[in-house]
Amino acid sequence: MADIIGGEESVIKCALKFDMRAPAFGMESTALYGAALEMAGYADAHGLTQVSLMEHHSSEDGYLPSPLSLASAIAARTTRMRLQICSTRRCRSAASSSPGWAARAAPKDSSSSSR
Repeated sequence: MADIIGGEESVIKCALKFDMRAPAFGMESTALYGAALEMAGYADAHGLTQVSLMEHHSSEDGYLPSPLSLASAIAARTTRMRLQICSTRRCRSAASSSPGWAARAAPKDSSSSSR
């Protein structure tokens, strides 16, 4: 993902963003979650750097009310990606929050490493 331009290395950072909206005319929410996990694994294997999850409550189309569950599932399937949870109030990165929050969000196991 790096390119040499004028003697300097430049890096293009790419990320995924999921809000998990499932309107009546679209896919079922269970299929969306499976697709998000598959995309995150593929993106991690191909050098993307971050996944952002948009938290929102009380929406008719299933917006993501519990992002920590999805973040944990993504952490179990990836090795390098940074996880960011955005709520209607603020965005916070698991890497920049308190260590206790990060540990609860993505428990370390054999399938994921500290990021």
